[in-house]
Amino acid sequence: AELIMDGEIVKGVAGLVTLLHDGGYDDHQILTWMFTSDDSLPGRPIDALRENRGAEVKRRAQAMAF
Repeated sequence: AELIMDGEIVKGVAGLVTLLHDGGYDDHQILTWMFTSDDSLPGRPIDALRENRGAEVKRRAQAMAF
């Protein structure tokens, strides 16, 4: 349910999943990361996406993927 907002997939989720898949992460690892608190955000990546802070999440995902 947290992946949906206003009847749509949360902005940035699709691109984030693609970025992490390209970096070698599987679906389980991606979902675990998205729903685990990250002190550097702060909070969970999914919360940051829902709050329109996708650039922060994408930067961290890029660093993890490469």
